[in-house]
Amino acid sequence: MLRYRDFVPKQDDVGVLAVGKYESFDEALERANVWISENKIQAMNIETVVLPNLWSRMSEGSTDISREVSTLSSWNQFIRVWYEVEVESGGH
Repeated sequence: MLRYRDFVPKQDDVGVLAVGKYESFDEALERANVWISENKIQAMNIETVVLPNLWSRMSEGSTDISREVSTLSSWNQFIRVWYEVEVESGGH
């Protein structure tokens, strides 16, 4: 069965009027590497995904299927790891 896991740079600091601060892309990549190693994942594909308004109040994060884009959009990138897991048969 095909699965994926996203590694979005974590938002470290959120200000009311200030722009949020985020961990670096390299830190998100390091988290992906640790997860792959610890869980013995056989990655099928690893990609960089770029989406607008990832941290918008109306956004559902990296899995949101609809994005509003305007001239005030903020574009964000994250890492997506595609992998496959074996489905256990029911013994039939």
